[in-house]
Amino acid sequence: MQHAADRARVTSTSVLDAQRPAASHRTQVDVEADRAALAERFPDWCVWLSDAGHWYATRWQPVTPGTGRRFGRVRMVDGRDAIQLLAELTDQADRDKQARHEIGTP
Repeated sequence: MQHAADRARVTSTSVLDAQRPAASHRTQVDVEADRAALAERFPDWCVWLSDAGHWYATRWQPVTPGTGRRFGRVRMVDGRDAIQLLAELTDQADRDKQARHEIGTP
């Protein structure tokens, strides 16, 4: 789920700038730059777009059933655009941090 606070985490100097052109005006270069920025910011995830233009990310490593259920960690997230995927990945990073803090699990 996307929240205003998640959008605020995107800095104005980021490739994922919220002021960028609408999706219909973005070039393949813009889209690839967003994909690369997400992949760099979240190296534990593989980021890609479907042929239909929907954004996905999958963890390189599996999530253990215990930490998945207890902390809401998932193996795959998706979003309608890069900003929504950023929010989902940020949420998972927060959940990962909580799991590491509470039980020492990566």
